[in-house]
Amino acid sequence: MDPISRSLAEAHAHPFTFGELYSLLLLLVAFWIAGKGAARMSLPSLVGEIAVGLMVGPNCFDLAPKPKSLMMFGEVGLLLLFLEAGLDVDVEMLKLVGSRGILLSLFASTVALVIGSLVARFALDLPWEEAFGAGAALAPTSMGIALNVLRSCKVLNTPSGQLIIAAAMLQDVIGIILLAELKALDDFTFVNFIVPIVSAVGMIIVFGAAAVYVVPPLMNKHVLPKFHHHHDRQNVVLALILFMTIVLMPTSHYAKGSYLLGCFLAGVCFCTDHHTHSVWTAQVKRVLQWLMRLFFACTIGFEVPIKNMGSAKVIGHAFVYLAIIFTKLGSGIFAFPMNKREFFKLGFSMVSSCELAFIISTNAWIDGYISDDTFDSLILASLLSILISPISLRQVLLAEKAEKETEIAIARKETHHTDEYLDAMDGTVKEEKQHHLYFQLQTKSHGKFGHQDRLLKAIFDLNMSIIDFRSFHPHGTFQVHVVNEMYLKDNAGMIYDTQARFEEDSKVIASRMEELYNAAKQACDEDSANVKVYRWMPGSGPVAGSGSADPREKESLKGTSSPDSTAPSSSGRVSRQSSVEGDDRTSTGSRLDKKPSLLNGEKAFTESRTERRGALNHNELMKHLDILAYVQAEKEFQRKQKHHLNIHASMASHSHPGELVHHARHHELDGYVHSAPTR
Repeated sequence: MDPISRSLAEAHAHPFTFGELYSLLLLLVAFWIAGKGAARMSLPSLVGEIAVGLMVGPNCFDLAPKPKSLMMFGEVGLLLLFLEAGLDVDVEMLKLVGSRGILLSLFASTVALVIGSLVARFALDLPWEEAFGAGAALAPTSMGIALNVLRSCKVLNTPSGQLIIAAAMLQDVIGIILLAELKALDDFTFVNFIVPIVSAVGMIIVFGAAAVYVVPPLMNKHVLPKFHHHHDRQNVVLALILFMTIVLMPTSHYAKGSYLLGCFLAGVCFCTDHHTHSVWTAQVKRVLQWLMRLFFACTIGFEVPIKNMGSAKVIGHAFVYLAIIFTKLGSGIFAFPMNKREFFKLGFSMVSSCELAFIISTNAWIDGYISDDTFDSLILASLLSILISPISLRQVLLAEKAEKETEIAIARKETHHTDEYLDAMDGTVKEEKQHHLYFQLQTKSHGKFGHQDRLLKAIFDLNMSIIDFRSFHPHGTFQVHVVNEMYLKDNAGMIYDTQARFEEDSKVIASRMEELYNAAKQACDEDSANVKVYRWMPGSGPVAGSGSADPREKESLKGTSSPDSTAPSSSGRVSRQSSVEGDDRTSTGSRLDKKPSLLNGEKAFTESRTERRGALNHNELMKHLDILAYVQAEKEFQRKQKHHLNIHASMASHSHPGELVHHARHHELDGYVHSAPTR
C-alpha cells in the first residue's frame, strides 16, 4: 500500500475495536453487580465498585479498555457529585441546628487532621508534607453513608439526624479547602497557605447570600414566568446550572482554590429553588449514578497500587490511620441530651470516610506528596471505616428504636389501667395506681438560629424526656415555617387518673400543660408561633382531660368536643385540620380547665371507652408524622399557587407535595419537602 493510501486508511481507522467495546460493556455490568451486591450486604455500594476496579485495573489484571478515558469520565461524575452536593445544601437546616452543627464539623475535621498529622510525623516518621497529606485525607466525613443509614432507620428528621447532616454538609466545605491546601505545599508560605481559605470563605459567603436573596426572586419573577411549557422550564433551569458551573470552576481554580469548590458553589446558588431539584432528578440523577460507578471503580480503583497492599507495613499503618479516624468518635461530646446512646449515634456518624478522602489521597499521591505505601494505607483505612461505621451506626439506631418501643409499651401500660374503673358501675376503683403524664407537643413557627437547641432545652428544663421528636420544614429560604411534633414523658408530674381524684389530677395536668406551652412558646421566640399541647394517652386513646393548652382558646373551646382530633390513633393517622396549623380544635374530651361534675365526668369516661384507640408503636408514629408532613407540604404548595396567574403552568412547574413525601423521594434529604419560599 502506497503512503497516501496508508495515511487515508489510518485517518479512517475506527478509534476502538469490537473487543474493547464489548469489554467496556462487561465492565459496566460488573460495576453495577458489585455495587448492588455490596448494598445487599448492607454495605455502601462504593465498596464493591472499588473492589472490582482494583481487580480489573492496570495495577492488577489490566482488563479495562482505555483506562485513562474511563478515569476521565469518573472525574466528570465527581464534578456533578459536588454540584449536587451544593444543590442539597439546606440553609434552613443549618440555621435551625445553629452553632452546635458548626462546632461539630470543625471538631471532627480538626481532631483527625491534627492527630493524623502529628502521629504520621512523629510516630510513623514521615516528612511534614507527607504527614499533612495523610492528616488531610483522614479529616473528611461522608454525608452519603450516614444519610443512607439515617434514612433506612427513619430518623433523618429527628434533631440528631438533622445535626449530623448539617455537620456533614459543612465538612464537605472543609474537605474542599484541605484539598486546595495541598497545592500550597509546592511553595509553602503563609500567604500561599491563607489565600485558599480566604478565597473559599469569601466565595461561600457571596454565593450563599445569592442563593437566599437573589436566585429565588429572580427565578420566580423574571425567568420562569417567561416559559410556560414544562419542558422549556426544565431546559432553562438546567442551562442556568451548567452555565454557573462553567463560570465558577475556573474562577475558583484561579483564586487558588479547588475547581470542586466552583462546582459546589454553582449548586449552592440554586439550593433554595425548588424547580432545580426536580429538574436535576429528572435529567441528571441517573447519569450521575453511572458516572459515580466509574469514579469509584476507575478513577480511584485503577490508581491503587494493589500489589503493595498486602505488605505488613501497609497493613500496620492502615490500622494506625483507622484508629486516628475513630478519634472522631469524640464528636459525641456535642450530643444533647448527653447520654450513651446519643454520644455513639453522633460519634459513629462522623467516623465514616467519604469521597473527598479518596480524592485527597489520590491527588496527594499523584502530586508526589505521599508515597505508595502511605497511599495504600490511607485507602485501606478509609475502606475499613466505610465498612465499620454504617454497621455500628445502624446497631446504635436499632437499639434506640427498641428502647423507644419499650418506652411506648411502658407508657401504654401506665395509662391502660384506666380500663379498671371505666368498667366499674359505681365509679370507683379497687386499687389506685399513680403514673406519669404523657404529652403531645406541636409547634409551628419561623425557624431562627439555634431553634432546635432552645426547644430541647425548654423540654429538659421541665424534667420531661422525649419519646419521639420529629421536625419538618420545606426546602427553601429563611422565610419558611418549621413544624415540630414531640411525644413527651413528664418525669415530674404524677397522677392517679381516677374519678375520686379528678379535680386534684386536673390541677396537676393543667399546670404542667401550661408550663410546657409557655416554655415552648418562649423557645420559638416568635409572637405568632403556633403552639399546641395535648395530653397523650397511649394506653386508652384520647380521654377526658385531653385538649389544647393554648390560653387564647380558653373561652371559645370550653366544653367543646371535635371528631377531628389530632391525637394519634392506632393507625397513626392525623386529621388534615391539624391543630398545628392554627385551627381551633381540641382532642376528643373536655377541657382541662373545666371542672365537670361527677356525673359529667362519668359520661366523659364512658364515651371515651367506646372511642379508645390502641397505643402507637414506633413505625406507626412514623406514619403519623409522614401524614403531618403531607399536610404541611400541601398547604405550602397551595399558598405558592396563589402567586401564579396561569394555574396550568404552575402545576406543570411544581411537583405535588404528596409525591415528594411519599413517592418520589428524589431529594437526598428525603425527610424534607421541597417548596418555594413563603412570601
